[in-house]
Amino acid sequence: MNNRRANRLIIILLITGIIITGAVQLTVRSSVRKISSDAATQAVDIPAGTSEYEENTYAEFLNKFREVDASIAKMKEESKKDSSGISEKNAVSAELRYWETQLNSLYNTILSNLTSEEKAVLAKDEQEWEKTKDSVSASAASRSSGASSEILAYTEAEASETRKRAYELLEKYRNELL
Repeated sequence: MNNRRANRLIIILLITGIIITGAVQLTVRSSVRKISSDAATQAVDIPAGTSEYEENTYAEFLNKFREVDASIAKMKEESKKDSSGISEKNAVSAELRYWETQLNSLYNTILSNLTSEEKAVLAKDEQEWEKTKDSVSASAASRSSGASSEILAYTEAEASETRKRAYELLEKYRNELL
């Protein structure tokens, strides 16, 4: 009878530990998302005209992209001074938002210069890229340990893939932007 009670007690303790671990992970993820969300809304020196759709040429987009790269590099350098890691998370989250903004602006400008058939091809290509970006980001997260590290790695990979996609589209549709 004592062995049975001991086994039940061990099982109850294990289940309780699992539940507490899950609750802690959810709390950490929620906190990181809030921090990431707050970072995206903070003001950083990003060039004017980066958040709205406007008619742009290849050279204008290229200049904006370079300015954003420089601003992000500066922001990352500043974040290294904070030992808590929060600034790094904020910088990575902000970087993703900036590149998403640039990519959306470029995408809309390209669409305005394409035929219906070309738009359909680009839309399909964009869907494939989204799948690839998600896969690359998930892979990066899986190589990290801990919820906070996983989220940071995922967001870093998303930002990198989004930046890369913006430059790819810029070059691919260069002639439509002249």
